[in-house]
Amino acid sequence: GVQLLRDFELDETGSHLRGTQTIRNVSGEAKEYCHWSRTLARTGGICVVPLTGRSRFPNGYIMYGPGPVMNYRPVDPNIRVVDNYLVVKGLPERPKLGIDSFAGWLAYLMPDDLLFVKRFPVYPDREYGEMAAITVSIYYHPEMCELEPIGPMEHIEPGGSASFTEEWWLLDMPYPSGDVDLAQLQLAVDTHTR
Repeated sequence: GVQLLRDFELDETGSHLRGTQTIRNVSGEAKEYCHWSRTLARTGGICVVPLTGRSRFPNGYIMYGPGPVMNYRPVDPNIRVVDNYLVVKGLPERPKLGIDSFAGWLAYLMPDDLLFVKRFPVYPDREYGEMAAITVSIYYHPEMCELEPIGPMEHIEPGGSASFTEEWWLLDMPYPSGDVDLAQLQLAVDTHTR
């Protein structure tokens, strides 16, 4: 009962890619869906998500598993909160993480000295349909890392549609031998992804 359309626009001179996903309700009844992006990146990178305001999760994120458990107080040596950023460096104990950030961006610094940045709209006053009402999910697996912005729940009447736009950039940034320089990363995001 729905159609999914994706429109892409690549910048003429740079790496900026804009992608809009539109869900069209072609059925005779109302539908409810949300955008859930899944972009696969090479494993071995450092994932950075800015944390905003007061998280509903005591450690700034939740960890899914084992089984149907959602751990609201996970402790993992490969996940740290540093200066209001969630930093995932290395494989976590469990691969799926959820974050309730309203910053509207996430970044993934890859070992080949590239910073992949995603920007996306966030709506603090709207309902998010995933069980933990997260705006970002990270799935960090030995074979890949999924970078997943999540949109709000959309109520779509028959004949109606709902859209969600993500913007992506690839930026040059050296992969660190130690901790990532978060001030340098934030400056690169602010300078090159507006």
